[in-house]
Formats: sequence, C-alpha cells, structure tokens
Amino acid sequence: LDDEKNQRSATFIQADNALVKVAVINTNEELMIARDVMRLALPQARELAVSA
Repeated sequence: LDDEKNQRSATFIQADNALVKVAVINTNEELMIARDVMRLALPQARELAVSA
C-alpha cells in the first residue's frame, strides 16, 4: 500500500510497483447491517404476529 495515497483518500491506494490494484470503496456499514437485519427479521416477525 502507498501510505501517502491512503492518507489523501485516493480511489486506488496500491504502490506504483504493485502487481494488483487496491481500490477504496466507501460504505455505510451501519446502514448495511440495519438493512440486513430488517430483511432477515421482518419475515419472521410477520409470521409470529400472524400465528399469535
């Protein structure tokens, strides 16, 4: 990794002589986790509400 590129938030942060490219992909991890929880939990919550 190229520390200078990483510090300035470059899109690709591999060293100039690297054999592979290293891309930085911005994510909102909390939002992704919340969406996964909702997707997984809601169908089960609906089943419990109907059977109660």
